[in-house]
Amino acid sequence: MKERIVKKRHLIPWLVVLLVLDVLLLIGSLVTYVILVRDYDILYMEDGTVETSVFLKDNEFYAENYRETSNEYVASLIDHIDADFKYNFAVSEEGIKISGDYDVVAVVDVLDKTSHNVIYNYKDTLVENTALDFSTNFSRTIVVDYTKYNDLIRRFIDVYDLDGTESTLTVKMRVNIDTDTNLSIKGTEKSSEISFSVPLTEKTVAVSINNNDVSNSDFLRVQQMGNKTPFLIFALIFLAIAVFDSIGIVYKIRKARTPSENYERELAKIMKDYSAFLQPISKPYQVKKAQIIEVETLEDLFEIRDSLQAPVLMHVSTRPARAVFVIPADEKNAVYRFTFSPADVK
Repeated sequence: MKERIVKKRHLIPWLVVLLVLDVLLLIGSLVTYVILVRDYDILYMEDGTVETSVFLKDNEFYAENYRETSNEYVASLIDHIDADFKYNFAVSEEGIKISGDYDVVAVVDVLDKTSHNVIYNYKDTLVENTALDFSTNFSRTIVVDYTKYNDLIRRFIDVYDLDGTESTLTVKMRVNIDTDTNLSIKGTEKSSEISFSVPLTEKTVAVSINNNDVSNSDFLRVQQMGNKTPFLIFALIFLAIAVFDSIGIVYKIRKARTPSENYERELAKIMKDYSAFLQPISKPYQVKKAQIIEVETLEDLFEIRDSLQAPVLMHVSTRPARAVFVIPADEKNAVYRFTFSPADVK
């Protein structure tokens, strides 16, 4: 019996060492899981332009239906405009995959000339949201039906008999920047807009086209996320090992105690829990002519104590090791006794 207890006690330090190592590995996995997310700045450069080509309706005055973009045009003769959008986005750090999406919209605004308040607004989607790959320079030509929007404004102004207004057609290419799965842009979404605007008029007047190109170089705040999944799995594994190791240590400690040690621990617990109701005595309680009633459990003894409102006397001896709890003789000359010894401890 003693040899088995000694062997169990020898295992406890090794289990403690294993628990310490496991906790350190658990902390290391959690720290790595957290620090794999980092914020830093990267330099980006972007260029975006739009080149327009104006095509005229068939007419008796111009031999060619194409006009240079540097010219001014008679609005009623314009048929459509070809808009060639070009865009390039690059970052200073290699290995970062840049992607995103874009769309193209036409916006018609009718403004009061004096207050510049918007009287009428119309939006038309020319290109739905489309994925954009920046591994190559982007270029796309959009055909804008100028006649369609000019006729729309002419009808609107005629129907409501408006005067003192100015109308504009603006065509915008909107670009949203994104990155690969391990990198995300911090803060507001990075977006750019390339556009051109041209007046719309119900009258035959000379018009010109204004382009709004993009050329930027700045720092982009990004958040990089490494592959954190393995470290989360490791942390869960180490946590499970630590729990089982802790249970094993507690089990081994309990099993490594001798019956006498367990008896001392249980007795100390009893004296602490019932200290308010126990009255220690230095000598064993002397029973003369009274009837001794042995009680099976300490709880039963205290139930009797509650009903009789009598004190519980306690005497602890070392040879043999035992504690005797006694309720003195009552009116029926009965003594209730409970004996606690190492043999009672499992």
